[in-house]
Amino acid sequence: MIKDNSYLNLLVASFPGIRANIIRRETLGYFSIPFLQEENGEPVFHVGFLEYPIFIEGRQCKAGALHAVCTTS
Repeated sequence: MIKDNSYLNLLVASFPGIRANIIRRETLGYFSIPFLQEENGEPVFHVGFLEYPIFIEGRQCKAGALHAVCTTS
């Protein structure tokens, strides 16, 4: 499940309630791949990538989505 990652504080500050969403998605087997920019060892920018299985014309396909894009002020 969710680990205490250095970027989690940035996400929680930017998106109150995101911790519950992360836990719910991980329980369903969906995991986000984080892309970070750090300054002095602290995250200042985050964008997450999620893979989604979808159906198009009856065929299962994979789609991706960027989410939780945030920066420090």
